[in-house]
Amino acid sequence: MTHILVVEDEVSIALAVKAFLEKEQMACTVLHTAADLLEIVLHYKPDLIVLDLMLPGGDGIDLCQNIRKHSQVPIIMLTARSSERDRLIGLQAGADDYVCKPFSAPELVLRIKAVLRRSDSKGDYKDDGQAVHCAEMKLNRDTLEAEVRGKKVLLTPVEFALAKTLLTSPNKIFSRDALMDVIYSDERIVSDRTVDSHVSKLRRKLKIISPDNELVIAIYGAGYKYTPHQ
Repeated sequence: MTHILVVEDEVSIALAVKAFLEKEQMACTVLHTAADLLEIVLHYKPDLIVLDLMLPGGDGIDLCQNIRKHSQVPIIMLTARSSERDRLIGLQAGADDYVCKPFSAPELVLRIKAVLRRSDSKGDYKDDGQAVHCAEMKLNRDTLEAEVRGKKVLLTPVEFALAKTLLTSPNKIFSRDALMDVIYSDERIVSDRTVDSHVSKLRRKLKIISPDNELVIAIYGAGYKYTPHQ
């Protein structure tokens, strides 16, 4: 049974969400504070976390970032802050979706189901040492080639590193800073435009072997993600 962890200090909201989830045959655990959250996540391994941004004993952004250091469990962030900047901060912290208060419990349940469907594709990721596979794409380390349904294109080492990083977590948004660390591990100072330039070239090459699908998508103000279409 799918297990959802709801971390919400407003009791009425938490109980309403719990009731709707249980109607959908999902198990639900409710926490009203941030105390020992990481330990609980690692011990009980929920399938998804609904995380309030403002909690007694912890900030949702910090909590999300801390969880992301140890787990890729899907996270939906709840908050009364509705500005675009706040949404981008939540996504850059590692949240998979962002729901603004007030919201309806049925809407949140639909969002949960959508995120769970997307996260299922992460199970497609395989690394056999020679090649990285995820959904329709394959990356060959020996030849630095990307392959989609038998069509191949040669990548530069930087493009290959970017593609490999994006494939490790399909549908996850990687910030420019995160991708910069992948490209340049020597801590040199480069601009966001350098990352954008490399990703732009990667996207053009992937379009050659997958003309009908946009595999790497730009999320305005947040970064980039790999979206499988298989």
